[in-house]
This record gives sequence, C-alpha cells and structure tokens, in this order.
Amino acid sequence: MAETNKQILIISSCHEDWGGSEELWARTIPYFQSAGYGITVFKIRLNKQHKKYVELARQGVVLENLESEFGLLNSIKKPSLLLTKIFKRIVNVVKPDNTPYASDNYWV
Repeated sequence: MAETNKQILIISSCHEDWGGSEELWARTIPYFQSAGYGITVFKIRLNKQHKKYVELARQGVVLENLESEFGLLNSIKKPSLLLTKIFKRIVNVVKPDNTPYASDNYWV
C-alpha cells in the first residue's frame, strides 16, 4: 500500500478476539484505504493470529495491542495518567513528528 499522510485510528476495547464492532469497522477499512487513508488499529487483547487480523495486516493495516502497551487489564488506579499515556502513544503513531495534533489531514 502506498504511504499516505491521511490517517485513521480505530480504538477497540472489545475483550473478545472479534465482535460486532470489529466487524463493522473492519468493513469500513477498504473504503478509507481506497480514499487514500492509512489505518491503525489499537485493540485490547489483540490476537494477531486471528484470521481477521491476519487479513487486515495483509491489507496494510497497522495493528497495535493496547494490553501489552499499557497493561490496561491489570490495574487502573490512575485513569488520567493512563489516558495521557495512551494519547501520547497514539499521537506518536499517527503523527510521529510531534507537530500540532490537528491539521488538514489529522484529527486527534
């Protein structure tokens, strides 16, 4: 897939490998990609061996596991600190050059 400046980030908090919300957002991905968007998915308990995620990876979707990155399921004693860490990680993936969080191509 060609590199693009337009990005869409999908965050899933579904604890199952694949649920109804995953089915819905996964079906939107080809439309966004055909419009020139790169797609990144952050998901709790991401099973990269699941056939649907294998297919998404083949389509050029970047897959990130929120659980391994932040230990979300272990303990949430300081939710504001956790959300700040998540936001910073997402911004670094979507817009790694640390420019402002909004522009014509990004909404974070």
